[in-house]
Amino acid sequence: MWLTGGSIAISDMFGAVSPDYRVFTPRHDLTYPRFLHHLLRSQPYRDQYNLFVRANTTFDRRIQQGDLDQLPLWLPARQEQRRIADFLDDRVAHIDRITAARQEQVEGLAHARQAVVEAALDRLPDRTRASRLVRVLPGFAFQSPDYSPDSTDVRLLRGVNVKVGSLRWDDVAYWPQAKLTGLEAFRLKVGDVVMGMDRPWIGAGLRIAQVGPQDERPLLLQRVAKIWSENLESRFVFWAFRSQRFQSQVECDLTGLSVPHLSAEQILSYQMPVGPPRQLREVTTELDDFERYVCDTTAQLLRSVDLLNEYKRSLITAAVTGELDVATAGTGIPG
Repeated sequence: MWLTGGSIAISDMFGAVSPDYRVFTPRHDLTYPRFLHHLLRSQPYRDQYNLFVRANTTFDRRIQQGDLDQLPLWLPARQEQRRIADFLDDRVAHIDRITAARQEQVEGLAHARQAVVEAALDRLPDRTRASRLVRVLPGFAFQSPDYSPDSTDVRLLRGVNVKVGSLRWDDVAYWPQAKLTGLEAFRLKVGDVVMGMDRPWIGAGLRIAQVGPQDERPLLLQRVAKIWSENLESRFVFWAFRSQRFQSQVECDLTGLSVPHLSAEQILSYQMPVGPPRQLREVTTELDDFERYVCDTTAQLLRSVDLLNEYKRSLITAAVTGELDVATAGTGIPG
């Protein structure tokens, strides 16, 4: 019943469903089921479903039976329904294949990045325990103060903000400027390397990033660690920990069953790749150059995917509402 998430389709299977679903049997003398599949998933109907929900909680997002019973259907002649459905089945499948190929390219770039990281770090001649080269500072224990944030308050860098290679601020919490006394050591600066300690590895890799000027010097919170070195450049430290060797070395000792946790001691136990300063700079430059290529190419591919999805939505809407004559429609697909 969560139609706002797209949970509606014509089924091609037999079986039973849970009470969270409603099953409607189309009248075959009036409707062509595949046309209904596209019609009920088109943007005008999605907009209508949003009008039916009462709120955004788990229960209130459900569409009620009465609303569905009264839902008007735009139904051309059944023969025309079939013509539109055949057109959309073919065109949508083609768009989906292109989209899937773009997504595979994005995944391929991520694998290529990791391969380049491993190859570059493997060229370094030595391995040294990280505790001899870097220091680790876990964030301070946090208890939310009872106050209303204002423009002078400081962002808290929490685990939710640390992504693979970057910081994200979709979900922001603040600390009062007036209560910063004694927390100066936890105030981050541009270039600092930070690592998420809870669930450190996700599908895209290790949750490690560097603080940038746009991050406004956040305050380091518990479950996130700052990693720095007095002898190594921070950018090399960032790349050194992105090696698969680090994950292979420590993941068997991760604590926590539901949420794996990485400790400061495990970070410091890592056998870091090292070499002459000149070679470290060369490795860092090589990896930074390839990272720019990966980021730029990935952004182009994802823009293409967004364009394809937008085109698919508009194509379906135009076809099922009669705005597009499928008999004379062209074949051009963007992206």
